[in-house]
Amino acid sequence: MRIIAASPVFQKLDAVGAAQLATNLEPRQIPPGEVIVAAGADPQALYFIGHGQVEYVSDETKTICDDGDFFGARALMTGERTAFVATATAPSTLLRLPADDFRRLCRLLPTFREVMAEAAAADGAEPADFRL
Repeated sequence: MRIIAASPVFQKLDAVGAAQLATNLEPRQIPPGEVIVAAGADPQALYFIGHGQVEYVSDETKTICDDGDFFGARALMTGERTAFVATATAPSTLLRLPADDFRRLCRLLPTFREVMAEAAAADGAEPADFRL
């Protein structure tokens, strides 16, 4: 699948880790305009964009995410409610990693946890707030 080649997460994992991650992903087809994650929601999943485009709005920052990008790491790493809205702006194929699987893979795969910690920190989270 193209997401494996495009995503920096998969690129940093060894073959075994990438396979463990891939087997836990749930594909979802999302139509344009559908809200994927609403602000203030409990963290439910990490989302990879396999194909398509998602608008990610956090505070007053708007980012367009596309193939290979992912979102949701900060809320999952900290356990905080989501501080963003993610909406599909084009027909999109997302790969969803449920929260329980996210936490389990963070325990099993140190490289995965490092990449998620880096993403959460880049999104403004403090490492002291990580709950994994």
